Amino acid sequence: MTRPLTLEGRVTVWSALVVALSLLTCGGGGAWFLYHQAARQFDRQLEQVADQFFEQWRLHGGPAFDLRNQHELLEWLPPPGAETVVEVEQHGIVLYRSPQLEGGKLPDSASHFRFVQLPLGEMRTGARTANGVTLRLAAPARTLNELLGNIVIVFSLGLPVLAAFVILGGRWIARHTLEPVRRIADSASTINSQQLDRRVPVPEPPDEIRRLALGLNATLDRLETSFQQAQRFSADASHELRTPLTALHAGLEALLESPALRDVDRVAVADALETTNRLAAITTSLLLLARADAGRLQLDLQPVDLVDVVNDCLDDTRIIAEFAGIAIHATLTKPAPILGEPTRLRQIVSNLLSNAVKYNRPGGYVRVTVTKHEGLWLLDIANTGPGISPEHLPHLFDRFFRAAHHAEVNGQGLGLAISRELARAHHGSLALVRSDADETVFRLALKAC
Repeated sequence: MTRPLTLEGRVTVWSALVVALSLLTCGGGGAWFLYHQAARQFDRQLEQVADQFFEQWRLHGGPAFDLRNQHELLEWLPPPGAETVVEVEQHGIVLYRSPQLEGGKLPDSASHFRFVQLPLGEMRTGARTANGVTLRLAAPARTLNELLGNIVIVFSLGLPVLAAFVILGGRWIARHTLEPVRRIADSASTINSQQLDRRVPVPEPPDEIRRLALGLNATLDRLETSFQQAQRFSADASHELRTPLTALHAGLEALLESPALRDVDRVAVADALETTNRLAAITTSLLLLARADAGRLQLDLQPVDLVDVVNDCLDDTRIIAEFAGIAIHATLTKPAPILGEPTRLRQIVSNLLSNAVKYNRPGGYVRVTVTKHEGLWLLDIANTGPGISPEHLPHLFDRFFRAAHHAEVNGQGLGLAISRELARAHHGSLALVRSDADETVFRLALKAC
């Protein structure tokens, strides 16, 4: 599949085509005009020969003059060795024919001149008639053919050179004209949720590109305002909900321990306490994401062994995996020193392991490996399962995103979003590196120290 042309390429191609078409039209028209002017000049020279003949014939008596007088006749016509050949006919009788014709006959022609192929070569021929006397003339078309050949040579040699200049000039003009657009695009590509205060450069000339830059900056102003409002709302709401949820949690725990509570009421209170715990977890997650969006997610990084963190998380995961019939295979390189915050690292690894168990097939496995590559420690967590549908891949790290066929699995759709933000806060990354019918693999990459 051919790659589509860039805007610069399209401007270059179209400008080259327009200029080439203009050159062909103007050049072709000019060549046609030049050639026909030369042909017309050539015809006028033949007409002068005819005018001179009939003028002399008129001065010497016109119809009364005996054209069989060869001596007089030769004085009115081109000499026998001239390139122009003639034929004089009166009442159907040829009275004189140029020796070069060698007994051949010039074709009957109308009053206009035309090209005719004769034994002498291609000739420009025509005729004039007055009072029963017909003068046929012909002259070699060599001069006109040479002119036509020179025009073709000039076009053949000049057009490629002109085309090269047009293409190079069109590309330079396109690149120079689109340079502000390129700078705007480069600046816009660096703007993200942590850098919404940045703006694209505004060029000086008051043209359409300046209007585009001003429009983009105005749009970014509105987006920044809306984003900040959403951040403040999320952070404030999450913060304000923590206190009543903590109080509600404490009250439900105290009520659950009351000996006067009936068994049926105890079940209802336990369900309410579980729901409260879920609300508290969502609130804590939203507060963490709000801090990440605002660029205020600061971690206390310290030397830690990634393998120790993974082993701690595996101890808890194996209990859940054994209950679900999922085997866990771990291949860990020890030690794996990094800079991190142990609590947040455990949160990342626990989220990934929990997902690997929850979104697995019966009798499947979870494979955990830690390897080093180009100064990075790579934690790969793979699990068997149906894989992730291609249409879900762009939304995999979106907040509250959950595929419809996983709706029955407990969760809020925040685990991967939080894990990625925490990985970024550790100056690392979290990505999906494989998802097919055999395995789904997530990779956490952290700098080694």
